[in-house]
Formats: sequence, C-alpha cells, structure tokens
Amino acid sequence: MEEIDLASSDNLYLIPPYIHSSKKESLLKAWKELKLSHHVFILSSGTTTGGIIKSYALSKSALVANARAVNQFLDTVSEDTWLNPLPHYHVGGLGIYIRAQLSDSKVEKCDFKWDPEKYYQALEGIQYSSLVPTQLYDLVSLNLKAPIGLKGIFIGGDFLSQALRDKALELGYPLIQTYGMTELCSQIASSYLTKDSDGFLEILPIHHIDKDTSEISSPALATLEMILAADNAISVTKYNKNFHLKDNLEFLSRKGKQLIKPMGRSDSMIKIKGRLFNLLEIQEILESIGLKINIYREVALQIVEDAREGRRVQFLLESSKESDRDTFRTLLEQRLPPPLLPVDIVLVDKIQRTKLGKVKRDQSGS
Repeated sequence: MEEIDLASSDNLYLIPPYIHSSKKESLLKAWKELKLSHHVFILSSGTTTGGIIKSYALSKSALVANARAVNQFLDTVSEDTWLNPLPHYHVGGLGIYIRAQLSDSKVEKCDFKWDPEKYYQALEGIQYSSLVPTQLYDLVSLNLKAPIGLKGIFIGGDFLSQALRDKALELGYPLIQTYGMTELCSQIASSYLTKDSDGFLEILPIHHIDKDTSEISSPALATLEMILAADNAISVTKYNKNFHLKDNLEFLSRKGKQLIKPMGRSDSMIKIKGRLFNLLEIQEILESIGLKINIYREVALQIVEDAREGRRVQFLLESSKESDRDTFRTLLEQRLPPPLLPVDIVLVDKIQRTKLGKVKRDQSGS
C-alpha cells in the first residue's frame, strides 16, 4: 500500500476485492454523495448477515489520533519494522501503515496467501506484527520459537483462548492482546500478556469510557456509519462525541491506569434451562479441547432455536475430522456444566469464516 497523504483533503475509498462489482459501484456512489473530505471510507471487519454491508467514514485526523496513541503505548522508533499479514482494506491492516508512517518506520507486507511457515520466515528481523487468533494458532502449531528481536504481536479481531495464549507464550512470542473496533479507528485498549494475565487491558489515554453507561468519547471516533442493505437501500448514522460500546465490560483501576475486561457482546449471554451462560466461557472450553486434539480450526459453536428449550448451544465439527467426533464429545461432556448436556455435535463441510478468519455467526451456508 502506498503512503497515505494524511494532510490532503482527498478521500480514500477502500473496498475489498471480494465485494461484487455492482455493490462496489453502489458503495462508491453512496460514499461520494455524503460530500465529506479528509476521510477514509472502509468496511467493517466484523460479521454481517443478510447481504448487509456496513461501512464507516473515518477522518484522517481520527486515524492519526489512534495510531499515535498506539505508537506511544509501544514506544516505537524509526528503526522498528512492521510485518503486516492483514489486508489494508480493514482497519487492523490500515492502522499498521499509519503507525509506521507517523513513526517513520518500515512496513513489510506479506505478499503471499496466508502461510504460517512463510510468515515465520518473514518474521526474521521484524519488531511488530498483528495476527488474528486463527493465524496465531497456525503459527504456534509449527512449534517454532519466536525470533530474536521480536517486540510484540498484536492479537485482536476475535476471542483468544487461554490455552492458545499460554502455548504461544511458552514459545516466546510477545503477545499484546487488543480490544478495538472500526468505529474507533482500531484499538481501544491493549496490554502485553503473561500467563498470569487476568483479561484486563489498558485503555489508551485518548479514550474515555464512562463505566456506568459504557459511553466512550474519543478523538478517534468515526464520523458516521453507513449501511448498504441487500436491496441497495442506504441508512446513515452520524456520530457526535460519544459512542455506546455494545460489549459487556468490567472496569478496574490499577497503578493509576484505567483498565477494561471485555466480556463479549451483550448478546453473548444466553439462558439455557434457567441458567445464564456467557458464550465466551463455552468458547474457552471448546478451544482448549480443539488445541488438545488438534481440531482447533475445524470446530465452532453456534446458538440455535429450539422449540422445547428455546435456545441451545450446538457444536460444529468439519467432516474431515469425523474420526475425532467421539473423543470430541467425551471431552465436552467432561468439561461442560449439566444444563449444556447432552452435547449436540453437527458435522459440516466447512466452518464458515470471514476473510479475517472470524467464525461467522450465521453458519447456514456450511
């Protein structure tokens, strides 16, 4: 990606190559009709359903504010080099280029389809990089120790299990867990991980979060959100100074720093047989089992409607791993609380994931 002219009033329009040409035309037309300048238009890196395309207008000043705060957190210098395996058309990848530009450091792009062995080779001489958990899993599965000189790998975009974290730390990878979203130009809170980490992350100083309302005020807030529906209908939501975080958050003050612990989205709480569960706790069990029997990438969970029970948890297993189904079931039965039994395992051809490796909430296409 070429250097962004952060001072120019010109807009930058970033559309992923997988978006159909007719949708690209509709997006560009709608974006330009907003009559904004000094902005970068970018799509959400989250999951959507029903043909909806969610996009944001991020001012260049907002992007700079977030990137500068991350650089201060890392204390980056011009001699540092970033390795970027993430696409520039999502905010995680875009943020790397802006951070490097502000610190006068270098970015090495992974000019290859994701391959953990090639990525590991490319890590030689690198100080910083970013991965999503599925990529981290692929990397640590090589059982190769972290290269000397590596200062940090940001892990964001999806749930990071304790089992995967500990395996990566054992190999010496300096993990930085991050919590963020496109609406805030990437990172909201980040912390280096240890085996004693309790899930609380340091809020970047540019953000202020009201712990009573979960309202965040920040110079990195997007200007607006635009949704393009399947029928090309458009809805626009303009943001003012505050934005409501939809995740369940715990707050803590430690050594003069404000910390938050993301506990999943508000819809991640589910009541089954009269008991309330946090899906992240079930996800932790699922992923630790997946790591143990080497089916991490081939399993997922989803919530399905049940005429008798209302809602229940269903576990997906790719058919290529059908021989592991009995072992998978036994381990789940040993770890899951009684209200989640009996275990419902469904074979699918393929776990549906986004381009960034996140498991799609809607697995109907699997």
